Amino acid sequence: MSFQETIKDLYKRPTFVSIVGSILFLLSLIVMCYQILFTDLGGAASLGLMIEIIFFLIISAIIYLDRKALINFSTKRLSIIEAILIIGFLIYYYFTHNNSFSIG
Repeated sequence: MSFQETIKDLYKRPTFVSIVGSILFLLSLIVMCYQILFTDLGGAASLGLMIEIIFFLIISAIIYLDRKALINFSTKRLSIIEAILIIGFLIYYYFTHNNSFSIG
């Protein structure tokens, strides 16, 4: 499957993860370009950029795995499975972190 076919497939058969992943993918790309062009990358800023690159690669892998899972499942069924997994994780996180979504 070529790159153009993959992009067309994202628009023709979107799933929950592919929509959210595509939005995060584009936002992280914009933030990385902004940091490279307009900030000084000395010191801790280079660590922040490295963390963003790792985040960028993880999002790319999630979108890739979503496309591979779409071969075995229908779009609607896969979206329901993904939404249930994400909501389940959020509920687990909420109850195991003192009934809060706060990081600090």
